[in-house]
Amino acid sequence: MLCEMSRFAFWLLLAASAQAAAIRGVVLDHSTGRPLAPAVVTLQAVQGYGAGKASVRTGSSGQFVFSPLSAGAYLVSASRLGFAGVKYGQKYWNAPGAPILVAEESAPFLDLRLRRLGSITGIVWDENEIGIPEQEVFAYRNTRPPTLVARSRTDDRGGYRIGGLEPGQYLIRSGPKDLDEETSVVPTFYKDSIAAVDARTIDVELDQQTPDINVRPAFGKLFKLTGAVYGPMPGAGAVTVNLISDMGQITVTANSSGQFSFDHLAPGNYELVADASQSRPPSGAYRRFFMDRDTGFPLQLGPNPIVRLGIQEQDGKPVDQRAVSVLARRKDLSGEGYTQRLKDGAALLPGRWEIAAAPAGDFYPVAISMHGAESMQPGRADTWNEFLVGPRPRVDLQLTLAVGAAGLRGRVTRSINEPAAGAPVYLETFDAAAGKRVADLRKTLTDTRGEYRFTGLTPGDYRVVSSFEFEDPDEKMMEAARALMVSLKPGGESVQDLNLYTRP
Repeated sequence: MLCEMSRFAFWLLLAASAQAAAIRGVVLDHSTGRPLAPAVVTLQAVQGYGAGKASVRTGSSGQFVFSPLSAGAYLVSASRLGFAGVKYGQKYWNAPGAPILVAEESAPFLDLRLRRLGSITGIVWDENEIGIPEQEVFAYRNTRPPTLVARSRTDDRGGYRIGGLEPGQYLIRSGPKDLDEETSVVPTFYKDSIAAVDARTIDVELDQQTPDINVRPAFGKLFKLTGAVYGPMPGAGAVTVNLISDMGQITVTANSSGQFSFDHLAPGNYELVADASQSRPPSGAYRRFFMDRDTGFPLQLGPNPIVRLGIQEQDGKPVDQRAVSVLARRKDLSGEGYTQRLKDGAALLPGRWEIAAAPAGDFYPVAISMHGAESMQPGRADTWNEFLVGPRPRVDLQLTLAVGAAGLRGRVTRSINEPAAGAPVYLETFDAAAGKRVADLRKTLTDTRGEYRFTGLTPGDYRVVSSFEFEDPDEKMMEAARALMVSLKPGGESVQDLNLYTRP
């Protein structure tokens, strides 16, 4: 009897699942049409249709299913190692995905095809076009400074291959190498350039291998940097020494006598940071220099300064620090570091830092300063401000806020009265006089009614656009998409309806 009841309950559950909404599909290789397993498929509900996010892995057949689902709008994406991720409904490889509408008892079937990431191949030659074996090769995104994304090493014939590259422009550079006691390979970009600004860019596309990117490095002398960390030496913990250039970072550990060295260095600008943050007391040192010969100098350890936060309104009234997030990140020749929340009493390693404020509620920042540190690049209070922090007992960070943060909301439509659900909306802080972006891009998604909202904004000029055509548009894309210019006043919420932008 129990067995019969269990069987009956099973068939009831199966029937209920068959009637519930679901999303099914398959993940395939774009080039061959073969199933991809295991690929990760992610489902996210559009705001207004419920919350939550779920992921499943495809099996050997490449198939997946999300069930049971409530009727609504969902974003679906798939990814696998070695392939560019794909989002359902996207028009270009890096464009946002479009939501899929699911009705009661419906079960749409999706065909998601992933394309392989691009690659670059070539040979590192000597002066006679003979391949150099065991030679390091680096791939950088063509940014300023260049961003290191991958590395490889040549085979016995001097050939190399660097894969897993997203579409875009890259720089290829050979690394340093001693050939004998008299001759060294000087780091050189394709094509035959020592400096990044003179390097030739390489275009990479999906499902494509870019061949014949052959590097003929220069030969000459590489330099050596030696030094010693002095100090009050830390009571416990090692001292790491970081050598930073616009091509990346090298880290070594100073020995018990505080000595360190770096070999095979090309001419150029460098930053040197000694880090004993894990010791007691936390300490560090910073120095910037130009390398054009074998060099040696000491690094004097000093205390990592303690940050004292002072947050007040314009009339001098103190503000509860819990109402403000003060953000900090390292900035050096290799670019920006990760962003962290800066709290009162935190210690900063000497060197260059960027500080920004992200108030909550009705506050917005109007001034930011750091006493005891050198202001390197002052800007608006709601953007990143650069400071040079030296070894000292403390620095005082003063943040002034005003009451009356602005807001922006509106509705995005595809056509007359047709809401664009799940559409990305991008907001750019814009300096109209300078004609440039002055803060990080903000992004949100519309809800099921096509409505969007940004809050906690500093009064001023902004540009806003909504589109499925691109992801995180730069200034040129915002201009090309005819982004709407809005001027926000203190204490008010502007209403700006938008037409969904599509490329002509």
